[in-house]
Amino acid sequence: LQRAGYSAEEAEELLKVGVRLAVEARDKFWHRTTGETQRRRPIVAASIGCYGASLADGSEYRGRYEGMTTTDLADWHAPRLAILSACPGVDILAIETVPSLSEVQALVQCLAALPPTAPPAWLSFSCMDGAHLNDGASLAAALELVHAFDPGRRRVIAVGVNCTAPQHIPPLIEVIKRHRHDRHVVLYPNSGEEWDGEARCWVHGTGCCDPASFASAAQGWRATLGPVPCLIGGCCRTSPDTIAAIRTACLPPPLDRATQPPPTHHGFTFDWEPRTTFMDKRRPTVRQKEPSGGVGGSKDTQLAEHRGRCHCGKVTFTVCAPEHLVVWDCNCSICVMKRNVHFVVPKSHLDLGPTSAPHLTTYTFGSHTAQHLFCRHCGVVPFYQPRSNPDGYAITVQCLEPGTVKDVEVRHFDGEHWEDFIEGSGIRGFSKE
Repeated sequence: LQRAGYSAEEAEELLKVGVRLAVEARDKFWHRTTGETQRRRPIVAASIGCYGASLADGSEYRGRYEGMTTTDLADWHAPRLAILSACPGVDILAIETVPSLSEVQALVQCLAALPPTAPPAWLSFSCMDGAHLNDGASLAAALELVHAFDPGRRRVIAVGVNCTAPQHIPPLIEVIKRHRHDRHVVLYPNSGEEWDGEARCWVHGTGCCDPASFASAAQGWRATLGPVPCLIGGCCRTSPDTIAAIRTACLPPPLDRATQPPPTHHGFTFDWEPRTTFMDKRRPTVRQKEPSGGVGGSKDTQLAEHRGRCHCGKVTFTVCAPEHLVVWDCNCSICVMKRNVHFVVPKSHLDLGPTSAPHLTTYTFGSHTAQHLFCRHCGVVPFYQPRSNPDGYAITVQCLEPGTVKDVEVRHFDGEHWEDFIEGSGIRGFSKE
């Protein structure tokens, strides 16, 4: 942008404008599709491309930057990372098309310098074959470098490849599976066409641009990954038709909520659903009722996938629970102060959004059995591990999004006299499978 004549201030503002436009477009789209229960809310990813792409000479396909040290590359990347990571509405940093090991080193140094409140990142590599980055370094070495920088997976939550020929994806998947260290996977290859750096154009007929063929290959990649959470798409020379074909081929069929097991990240896209606003402020009907038996949960066996979040949207989750909820109003010292009313589910029924973990922190006291998880930004407790049900989670009913709860039965829990009340309350049965 500065080479095009913009000042540093104008260039920074244009980056921010780009984010605002993306957020506005996403929100308009989401408003039109609120009735589609199987659709995940789109996220806004701020793209951080490689240094070679700025040269416009095909350097990203070679990965060899003459005269550029790791420090030089870090200095080049740092300003954009700082600007985009601070933009409201950015859900994740998409660090992509990284072709060299030295640039990986530079980028992880930049990520380490970001504040704890910065969005998490995915880091995607550009590869020359089924095992090596474009500079010849092994993909395995690059993945291990990322893990050495971030062993807790708090900063880099996903790794993968993009702008790579489709025929290289199957062997690259095998490398990623061995070295991803439980990170999610991103795969969005290009069409496989060759780039003519001198003519600055794609060489016609050297790749696969047919959406159906690309989608068929993507279906195979998804099958190879098995239960690994992943995002699959397309890069250069793929089209909206390609993405639509991939979605049709890879998206799982609609859930039968009455018979399906608790939700897991086995779908086509990441379960990234940070919400900034509710489209519908209505809440389910609440009816007060004294305990009426029914150990193990509501008498209603119809299960639904409920979505929820904290106030700021940094923590998101889905939970499999009845449509007619039994919730507990507790009078223990901390529940009285928090004023949250919660329902209890087995731990396997809660599916945490993959960008959420870095934003949660824990408070314990007394026996330290209860793990009070709350968002480190807004302070809301969307769910926690209760003392009464250490094998389950207590979900704050007020944190659920509208539309999936039909009604709520409120039961009193005498937390002031916990030991005397617990056995006869029936609450322990709610966390059993």
